[in-house]
Amino acid sequence: MGRRPSLVWTLYILDQVREGAVPYSRLVAEAAVLVPPGVAYRRGESLYKAVCKSRGQSPLNVKQDKDSTIRRGQRQIVESVIRQLSTRGRLVVYVDDDGAKMVVRGSRPL
Repeated sequence: MGRRPSLVWTLYILDQVREGAVPYSRLVAEAAVLVPPGVAYRRGESLYKAVCKSRGQSPLNVKQDKDSTIRRGQRQIVESVIRQLSTRGRLVVYVDDDGAKMVVRGSRPL
């Protein structure tokens, strides 16, 4: 088996970090737009059901907005990619002196 192809939002994250330190929130917001809505909706729906289950609510009783579910899924997918890249040493996430989360390139090659 060959390598799995890189996803567009992963390549965008790595490209932005090459320039230097990037604010975490800006990176997530800009990369989330690149996640397709179908994939994001499925991730957001599963996240929504898990939250309802942990709160003891039935997912059918609570009304949800489709657009907010898609945005939640897009954000969740991008944050999980950043988390995976930071555990592999390709990115470093740290808190700045001002209290802002920043992302920089890690020690391992991109």
